[in-house]
Amino acid sequence: MALPDGSLSFADNAVNRRVMPYLATGSAGIGTVLVRYAATADERFRAAMPRVLADARKVSAIQAGLHDGFAGLVYLLAEHADLTQQDADRQDALRLATGLLKYAVPHGDGVRWLGTGSLRFSADVASGSAGILLALHRALHGPGDDWFTLDPTHPRDTPDNGGNHP
Repeated sequence: MALPDGSLSFADNAVNRRVMPYLATGSAGIGTVLVRYAATADERFRAAMPRVLADARKVSAIQAGLHDGFAGLVYLLAEHADLTQQDADRQDALRLATGLLKYAVPHGDGVRWLGTGSLRFSADVASGSAGILLALHRALHGPGDDWFTLDPTHPRDTPDNGGNHP
């Protein structure tokens, strides 16, 4: 669904058509898939990417978590920065990553984050510290095999492809 600002967002269901920017239900999830396909010859994927990224460049979210929160937006922008290799895209990801600090709750010598619904502290991947740290690691250190996939996220220049990736 096109939003008034020109960004492209996705409804979490067909009944209420509420659009979401998140990794589990929304633009960040669609964008993460588009990043994987952006290296293909299909222009539709590359054409949609700027509008999907615009929806993911939010300055806040209700929750911090990876699946339905701010960390998922950070993760997408880090993925995109790795694809483009542009300093401006990396700075976008890092700018959002620093925004995760507003959700941090001081505890002892460190911090922790509230999980789903901000009802409890959580260490899980979906809504808690593990997912937030995964997104931060991705933004700060670049690509890895975060999801244990069988294929690389982005083709890299290798002697096999003549030093050129699509």
